[in-house]
Amino acid sequence: MIEIIKVNAVNKLIKSILLIAAILLLRKSFNRKSIKYANKIMWSLLFVYLIIPFGVQINIENASYGPILDACFSFIKNLNEYTELLLIKFANVLYLKNRLIAAILCLIYLIFTAIKTNKALKSANKVNNLSINEYISSFNLKRRVEVLINDKLETPVSYGFFKPKIVLQTYILKDDIILKNVIYHEMMHIKKCDILLNYLKYMLACFYWYNIFVLLALKYIDEDMEILCDKLVINKMGGSNLAKKEYLETMLKLSSVENKKANKFVLELNPTLERMRIMSSYKITKLGVISLALVFVLSLNSFAYFNVEPDDKVVSSVKALDDGGELLSDKVEVIDKDEYEKINKVSDDLIALRKIDINDNRLLDGFKSRIYKFNLFSPDTAYHNGFTIKLSEMSCSSRLKYEVIILEKTKIIYDKTFDKEIILKVKAKQNDEYKVAIINKIDKKLKYSIQINTYHK
Repeated sequence: MIEIIKVNAVNKLIKSILLIAAILLLRKSFNRKSIKYANKIMWSLLFVYLIIPFGVQINIENASYGPILDACFSFIKNLNEYTELLLIKFANVLYLKNRLIAAILCLIYLIFTAIKTNKALKSANKVNNLSINEYISSFNLKRRVEVLINDKLETPVSYGFFKPKIVLQTYILKDDIILKNVIYHEMMHIKKCDILLNYLKYMLACFYWYNIFVLLALKYIDEDMEILCDKLVINKMGGSNLAKKEYLETMLKLSSVENKKANKFVLELNPTLERMRIMSSYKITKLGVISLALVFVLSLNSFAYFNVEPDDKVVSSVKALDDGGELLSDKVEVIDKDEYEKINKVSDDLIALRKIDINDNRLLDGFKSRIYKFNLFSPDTAYHNGFTIKLSEMSCSSRLKYEVIILEKTKIIYDKTFDKEIILKVKAKQNDEYKVAIINKIDKKLKYSIQINTYHK
């Protein structure tokens, strides 16, 4: 059975690391031997994975599917368990409020830096050059692009989305070939809206500050964006050996200049030796294309969450307290006070991470009921194995007789009548909705206290 589930950001930690590691291992090969957009496709997949708060849960019966699949499911199960232990260990650090506070501080810093950058670049002077205007017109953009001169920066940069600007240096205007290649390069960034990808990249870094692999990926995303831009520029200029030679010569001249004053809110043309090597040897191969397709399909598993369902059986039988039938399940069991205290004993740091913490005192009229509804999805780091129901301080002018019904989504998984105080332990799924109904079975008022808490193993 397949279902859409909510997935909180911290639970994506391990899979995002594996996805980033796969991209970093293969990105050089993709740049040299696969289609132009290979790495952009893979980085975009990572962005989608980090942004979308949903996943696909595949429920699998606890059975044998052959040695290969069994090994895969065993690996996934162990991965989930180790992830659970890791996240619980750092729960007090990765608590939602802590993550948001750190993310807001990072965003404030980025906004401050953007304002500072904008002020610095405003000191640049506009350029009116017929050749530049001709190069820009060849891209047929509806947005108006301004070209500025600022010799405080060592290499060309572009910035802005609605009002894009290209900042050049005086020495670039003196060489027609360099000027053409630089304008084409920056215009390609503007045409492909790379600046938006740049903004998104740093926003994700703010919200995933605790994932060092996301921060590590920033550098390589920049480099792959530049390599793609190089390929597209050479293609636009005809893709001939002469065009490639002239472009490589431009990159070589610019590579000797390091722009120490440029920052994260601009796209700078600062060639590296690696980029030049890729441009000189780039060739699409069948192996490169097949590898990309295979890795992309395998990476889609990042969105999948496999759940091996336990052998929980629901049985129907007749009980003495009620003329009707009772519905019992291996998911629900009656426990004593000692076990209850043991599984509900958590540190002060983890108490705040409990998804469910219901404490209610109620007086039910005769034949009336009370329903408690909750969902086990948590925006925090806590993994919930289930919840407990403790009914205590019960009294009635007549004898006790009440019914407890538990629903998992729309399915009744437990239905039983009691004549005394009880404690139930319920195995529950991470993202399912539950209802607990307390029904007074006699015509006298029933007084009770109920506590419902999530628990970890």
